[in-house]
Amino acid sequence: MTSLSFDYLAAQAPQGNIVFLHATPGLVNTNTPRTKEHLPSREKVGILQWALLSFVQVVSGWVIRYFGMNIKESGERHAFHLTSGSFEPGSWRVDKHSDVVLDNDVLKDYESRGWAEKAWDFTLGIWDKALARTLPAH
Repeated sequence: MTSLSFDYLAAQAPQGNIVFLHATPGLVNTNTPRTKEHLPSREKVGILQWALLSFVQVVSGWVIRYFGMNIKESGERHAFHLTSGSFEPGSWRVDKHSDVVLDNDVLKDYESRGWAEKAWDFTLGIWDKALARTLPAH
């Protein structure tokens, strides 16, 4: 939905000079704690599901720690993308190696069927609902 929404926004006249980047950094080691406090209780999900979730949490923590980039490098890459001038106005998808990701057949199909505008309209609808719940009535 992000790529489709960015494609829609980039196509609008007032934003003709803005770059929209959908950057996917891959695994980033954010030092988020992976402890039992972040698991549902055994009573809520049952012992087998709790054991599976615990296992997945530990393994994913190891994978992220040893194969993910550190948070500083991720931030530097995003800062580079935003300030380098490497991207012309429009909508771009960027992968974890800072390479541009070309549109695949599925994305092209969605765009040809008007899903970019639909994704943006859906996003606006969600924001309208969220703001209506949080803003006091006038």
